[in-house]
Amino acid sequence: MATNGDAAHHRGVIGGASNFWVYSSEHGFDLTHPAKPGNATAEPHVKIETSTTPVTIDPASSALVIIDMQNFFLSPAFGRARGAGHAALDQLVQHAIPAARKAGIRIIWLNWGLTDQEIKEMPPAVTRAFGFEVVNDEEGVLNGHTFEAKGNGTPVDKHGNAVHRGGHTVLEDGKNRKYYGLGAECGIVEEDGKEIDAGKMLMRDQWNSALYPPLDRMYEEGAKIETRPDVWIHKARSDFAYTTFAY
Repeated sequence: MATNGDAAHHRGVIGGASNFWVYSSEHGFDLTHPAKPGNATAEPHVKIETSTTPVTIDPASSALVIIDMQNFFLSPAFGRARGAGHAALDQLVQHAIPAARKAGIRIIWLNWGLTDQEIKEMPPAVTRAFGFEVVNDEEGVLNGHTFEAKGNGTPVDKHGNAVHRGGHTVLEDGKNRKYYGLGAECGIVEEDGKEIDAGKMLMRDQWNSALYPPLDRMYEEGAKIETRPDVWIHKARSDFAYTTFAY
């Protein structure tokens, strides 16, 4: 019964017998997956205060997933002004990553890192988002020309509009051809007064697809941890910035 205007404590089970969460109006959501809903929260566990309802997780079966924090999306060398991604980076460095390490939560780095085969098989809806090339009709664009001769056309943005210097995409700069399109050569970029070969756009083992500092150093440190070391996963689709989940 409620007293003094306070709501009575209430609980609920979300999901089925083989996979469920427990909800408590006092403690929030329990994602530790106890054997039965009435059992005590599994140990060890970590309670995370959120902007809405607290969430309790099992560190051993949870992960902090950090997505797309790469040079291509964050480096000033690509004209990236400070924004939400950089603010997220600050929170990761100062709070999220140290807290996850302390709690024994594995960190998963989910980043673009394409192969030649993935480029060939990429759905046009994904390819278009990063720009593409156009050629004059006389050059055989409808006869497979562009499948075999990437880099000879004119770069356009995802809407098919020509891209101009100083915009989201960079064209000729007098030294190196820079054009948009997954797998395209990004050319030479400048960072901190140094010229860098940025490599092929969002392909594996390229400078542009590497983690933006200081996250690159934090990954290298985390990969050496004996218990639940950091994991790097290559992806070929779009996702969100970063999140924590239980599995």
